[in-house]
Amino acid sequence: MKIKNMMVMAAGVVCFLAILIPGPPIVQAQEQDEVDILRILRDAKPAPNPPGSIYSHLDSASPNFRRTVQYDPATGEMRILPFEETEGGVGRVPPFIPDRLPTASSPDGPAPENDPRITPTPPTPLTQTNTFPYSSVYKMLMRFNTGGTDYYYVCTGWSSNSFQVATAGHCIYNWDPNDDGDTSDRMWASEVWLWAGQTDRVEPSGAEFTAEDRIFGPSKWIQGRSYTGWTDSQDFNHDWGVVTLDRRMGDRVGWMGRDSTVDPELYFTGYPTETPYVPANTHVQYFGFDAGNVSGNTDYQIFLDAYIYGGHSGGPSWALFHELQYVEGIHSTSDRVGSATDTRLTDAKLSSLTAYAADDEINLAPASLAELCEYSYDGNDYKGLTPTSVGRGDTIEVELNVLNVGWAEATEVSFNIYASSDDYVNQNDVLIGTTTYGSLPAWNYWRDFSTTVTIPESLTAGDYYVGWIVSTTATEYGGDLQCAGLPCSNHAVADDMLGVQDCSLDGYEPNGTSGQAGVISSGSPQTHSICSIGDEDWLSFTVNESSQVVLETSGTLGNTQMWLYDSGLTELEYDDDGGTSSFSLIDRVCGVDSLPSGTYFVKIDQTGGNNFIQEYQVSVDMTPCPLFQDGFESGDTLAWSNTVP
Repeated sequence: MKIKNMMVMAAGVVCFLAILIPGPPIVQAQEQDEVDILRILRDAKPAPNPPGSIYSHLDSASPNFRRTVQYDPATGEMRILPFEETEGGVGRVPPFIPDRLPTASSPDGPAPENDPRITPTPPTPLTQTNTFPYSSVYKMLMRFNTGGTDYYYVCTGWSSNSFQVATAGHCIYNWDPNDDGDTSDRMWASEVWLWAGQTDRVEPSGAEFTAEDRIFGPSKWIQGRSYTGWTDSQDFNHDWGVVTLDRRMGDRVGWMGRDSTVDPELYFTGYPTETPYVPANTHVQYFGFDAGNVSGNTDYQIFLDAYIYGGHSGGPSWALFHELQYVEGIHSTSDRVGSATDTRLTDAKLSSLTAYAADDEINLAPASLAELCEYSYDGNDYKGLTPTSVGRGDTIEVELNVLNVGWAEATEVSFNIYASSDDYVNQNDVLIGTTTYGSLPAWNYWRDFSTTVTIPESLTAGDYYVGWIVSTTATEYGGDLQCAGLPCSNHAVADDMLGVQDCSLDGYEPNGTSGQAGVISSGSPQTHSICSIGDEDWLSFTVNESSQVVLETSGTLGNTQMWLYDSGLTELEYDDDGGTSSFSLIDRVCGVDSLPSGTYFVKIDQTGGNNFIQEYQVSVDMTPCPLFQDGFESGDTLAWSNTVP
């Protein structure tokens, strides 16, 4: 096996009154597998956000609207905490940028504070999300189950600290989860998945779900929070929520600062999916900025001249202060044609974020665990098969890759390689190989890692996906060692399909080179096969004295070609169809071109090298050439000269 060990640096819709946001799944009866989730993610729509009642600022400021609602998705328990008045403002909360995390440049040019309303510029796709602050913005996928049916939606969130993500309230507590206009079934999400810095830099070349580049790995929520103003009254002044993650993703991707003031222009980003405003199957951030794009604000909302679409919901709007980013608003609603509204980060909400972080640090701080996943961000996905057409018993080389996106070392990393009739590779498929390597430290990447596996004789001929489940003996996020009957989250599928021919490798393999040539004896035919495209069979034989030699291939079905070489591998003769049907034959005749004593090599393959031969026979027959007394071989043609004395 070969391997390179490489250290990888951490890198780096809103709705009209209806928005969708992607989030990570949570546990229900049987946890949804990540492979399925990635498929669902491609088709999920923005989270619905039906119009709500209009409340006065006095209502929104009341304790009845500002109590914290805390939801445990594992148990379904919801707690309303006593209201605690915040004394004074908290000022600016500074950002955190991890060491060596690249930072992105921002457009220049603050506008005068009195600018009239502007014509906004449409947001632009952003694929380089391994740079801060875009690394700290999450694509979310949420599952809501109502009436026994699952509904999946997408949104955006952003790191607020080490392991919490802020988003829109309607992303995690939705007032119309089945989007039928009836809000009586409002509910918390059943599951939420999150991917920091999700992008789509690598073009899909195999299974459809390989399109997304999940460069920092997955996260899941283990707790949700909002205000009673949202969960009880659908007050858009409080359309906000906070997700507690199962890992300290913020330590890796960073988080922007926070500020309760309102600047005259704000930058924004998020993950819109709403067509026709963005192309179908969009999986990247869309970033926007215009000087003077803040058209107004209230105590609880910020009004933007901006194109914000379904899926942007929950995303951040931020200002620059001494070249550092400070979030001031959360995308809430939009008319899709240039006007949008953010939920403003008030002093009270900033205080709540601080309190939530302190409480979870005591009661829900995540453990440091390993997490293995496939990685394909740099334009090469480092996975493949060679060759792609084989027979049973033949071998293939499988190129692998793995990244430990967890926070602990992954010990004894193993790849179980399977052949599957579909791209849901799991432990019920045919295991064709296992390889175990050493330990992979946190945030380290293996690429150009290959292993050789043998196609079992029991595998039926056909076309197969080849994939693998990578696991570690260390405790791991997602419990990927417990995945019987389901595809595991640490799952990958090679881009190329594997064709297994109705052909079993013969007992003379390996003999694909002159150095592996097997010996064939005169009068002892051998049965061979060509079971993979490009396969060659090499044989050798020894002539003890000058002899007539007949080399012949034969069989029921096939087309062979044959080469004869001397001991120095100099080609002596070639034949394609000299034998019966399309088989080959080489005949070295006494007195014409017999072979002198020595060792010879024969190479046989399928003519054209683009097919296989299930079975063919090869034989060599050697007959010593009779000699006259003068030493000439029988059959030699002599030239006589008649001279007169």
